[in-house]
Amino acid sequence: MAAKAGPLELNVMAPVIAFYLLHSMQFLTNAFNTLATECISGITANDAHCREMFYNNIGIVTAVNSYLGYQESRRTAKEALETGVSIIALIRRDKLMSDELLEDVLKPENMTHPHQMK
Repeated sequence: MAAKAGPLELNVMAPVIAFYLLHSMQFLTNAFNTLATECISGITANDAHCREMFYNNIGIVTAVNSYLGYQESRRTAKEALETGVSIIALIRRDKLMSDELLEDVLKPENMTHPHQMK
């Protein structure tokens, strides 16, 4: 609003703009501090629930895709969706990968950091 009242490049409203900008920044600072102390501080993740959700997610088929190939991964994912059985259980049932390799491939740490494929 204040910028509209200033003529051309010589904006006489610059002090007003600066004042309200700093005022808004103070509001944001207070809001973030309140959010941090009242909402975020003390939150902890339920590790067991997070791992369960990770290992039962159909999306982990993308991690084994380079080992099984597209067709086998697609078939496994389709069966998992139709039956409700996890990808891991189907891979173990059909002996598509060794347990050791499967565990290594599906470690969340290996999925989030660059590493050499085996």
